[in-house]
Amino acid sequence: MYADKSMINVSGISKSFRGFQALDNISFDVQPREVVSIIGPSGSGKSTLLRTLNLLVLPDSGKISIGNASIDAQHVQRKQINTLRSKSSMVFQHYNLFRNKTAQENITEVLRFAKKLGRKEADEKALEYLHRVGLHDKASSYPAMLSGGQQQRVGIARALSLEPEVILMDEPTSSLDPEMRRGILKLIAEIATQNITLAIVTHEMNFAREISDRLFFMEQGRIIAQGAPDEIIQGDVGSRIDAFVNDYEI
Repeated sequence: MYADKSMINVSGISKSFRGFQALDNISFDVQPREVVSIIGPSGSGKSTLLRTLNLLVLPDSGKISIGNASIDAQHVQRKQINTLRSKSSMVFQHYNLFRNKTAQENITEVLRFAKKLGRKEADEKALEYLHRVGLHDKASSYPAMLSGGQQQRVGIARALSLEPEVILMDEPTSSLDPEMRRGILKLIAEIATQNITLAIVTHEMNFAREISDRLFFMEQGRIIAQGAPDEIIQGDVGSRIDAFVNDYEI
């Protein structure tokens, strides 16, 4: 559909919080069906950048396009925000599930609100996507009855059910123990083969290297390097990145 243009285009995005420059004039493109992982030290702006793409954080300046939807931060209209948000869905670090709703209801309610589906169709689609993430037998379970890995699977099913053009994942494994983390990483790797554009904030360096078409390395609110995983991890791109990468087992 977007063969002649980028799926994501970011131009000159900046964001500050009470004088702290979280994002500093960031620009980049992501192609359709490309998998991009955003890496870098804590506090470098990775999650803030990801959240600006879904406008959970409104940038102070710059332009964002996803698919055929665009927004200029200095001329924001509610209709444009809703249209841009409809192009992507989020997978959150802490799952962001409704605690008083079952796994199925967490998906059904989002489908009814975002896609305007009727109850029956939304329920059926919710079950379909729970089955895809291996949780069809947990449809009636509340989040408190699910493990962290299972809750994240519900979050991923919810994101997939919206059938977005882009999925944004904000450290999807950071709250999980090693065993649960492996299962979620395997699921994300499977999703990456399904012709969907993915942008992932992660500290899972081996995973990022294996799954990504490109890595973005961020520090102090800027993307200071980007390229193929081996170029960033093994290439001669700078001592700062080398020091960061060497803190992880590659």
